[in-house]
Amino acid sequence: MISPTELRELREDLGYRWGLGRPLQYKELGLVLGFTGRDVGQTPWRWERGQSTPQPVAITLMRLMRDGYKPAHVDAVLGL
Repeated sequence: MISPTELRELREDLGYRWGLGRPLQYKELGLVLGFTGRDVGQTPWRWERGQSTPQPVAITLMRLMRDGYKPAHVDAVLGL
């Protein structure tokens, strides 16, 4: 399990780690995680508010990214 607070901290940290100089936005996290649809940021937003729980694979991926893993598509998704 992961707390909403840890999810927020992970999202915020990724933006700085990837050189944005700011927290990663919900939509950006959704795109990095490969979400599709009209509002890809809605799911991470709900996670941080405790309205839903991320799948274990999403938690693992976010922790790996926090620890230094950067998926190849991140620069393209974030326009870096």
